[in-house]
Amino acid sequence: LEGKLTPQDVCSEEHQRLALEAARQGIVLLKNSRGYLPLSKTQTKSLAVIGPNANKGLTLLGNYFGPPCNIITPLQGLQKYVANTLYYPGCEDVACISDNLFGEALENANKVDAVVVVV
Repeated sequence: LEGKLTPQDVCSEEHQRLALEAARQGIVLLKNSRGYLPLSKTQTKSLAVIGPNANKGLTLLGNYFGPPCNIITPLQGLQKYVANTLYYPGCEDVACISDNLFGEALENANKVDAVVVVV
């Protein structure tokens, strides 16, 4: 079966529920001592998402080679949660050789209720 899976194999309701449960169980929060998470829908009116991978769907796949049903990037998911979500890559790519986009990201991070950095 390796390499022969199709969307019909992995996109059924049953498999989607299983994938959601696996994702929920796989989430690890290392530290939340100030209680910032989960973000409050009532108190978080604006959000900045920073990081070059925040809106790169193919990067999310890593070395997974099965056909995805639907790729939702961190940015897309957060935009559904907080309507006023702004995106700033902060770097041109993952290597972040240049800091020429840092200024815009930092300036705008100070103007929102919360910031999510995707690294």
